[in-house]
Amino acid sequence: MCNNLKIVESTREDGQYGMMCTVAIVDHPKHGRILITEGYGGEGQLRGGQYRWEHGMVIKLLPTDTFDSLSAGPWNDTVTLLEAVYGGYDDARPVLRWDGSAIASLAGGLGL
Repeated sequence: MCNNLKIVESTREDGQYGMMCTVAIVDHPKHGRILITEGYGGEGQLRGGQYRWEHGMVIKLLPTDTFDSLSAGPWNDTVTLLEAVYGGYDDARPVLRWDGSAIASLAGGLGL
């Protein structure tokens, strides 16, 4: 894994079905500041539904974004900024199309 990766912040948050998932903001040498999150998946598989990095997503952030700034206020009259970011609505913070194995590899390399 690239040595120029830096975890800015990470946290565990409530996900679906009362399960916890990990979310992290990372400074990446190629992609800049990104948010990576575990995603829920695996229903219908032998190992079952669970939060895993391979089901997660990667979102391009602004260079100064933090969990506090993303949670600080509304995006519009309907959703918060963080909800807009997770939903892929904020064009300034696009969801990047990463393969699940790449997300899992990045998270593993960061010790998440």
